[in-house]
Amino acid sequence: MADIDGPTHAYMTSAPGCWSAYGELLVRSSDWSVDRGTAQLRTDAYASQHATNPDARNRQSVAVHLMSLCATFELGLAPGRTTTLLGGWTHRPGGYPDLISDDRHGVVTVVDVLEAQGGEAHAAAVERWARSVWNAWAGHHGEIRTLLAEQGLQ
Repeated sequence: MADIDGPTHAYMTSAPGCWSAYGELLVRSSDWSVDRGTAQLRTDAYASQHATNPDARNRQSVAVHLMSLCATFELGLAPGRTTTLLGGWTHRPGGYPDLISDDRHGVVTVVDVLEAQGGEAHAAAVERWARSVWNAWAGHHGEIRTLLAEQGLQ
């Protein structure tokens, strides 16, 4: 990741170079016909890879984006379908558990996805990224499944 000074996300404690790369990815892919599902997986992967602090907003973000990945990869919901469900997941009585771990959250990163050129290549790279992130959270899959069950999804 480029070691640069610059802005970062308000509560996902990413390095400025990583946040910049994500912004570049969003701008670059705006020229392609990126479907809603690919856009959601891209957001889920980035947010789930930046579980870096116990802030309540970060805990919520990580949980709901992991729930989206689980619903997509394990329950077979179309990724775009999870976009409509996320709003209902954001408010949970008592908040969300701290899902921060010391593990690296996937071997594929935003930088890898930046290398993809064109809509189809981008979609395939985003799916690899999202699956890599979901697989890296294997130690928390049970917790995420429980959170989905609370929402009526099993």
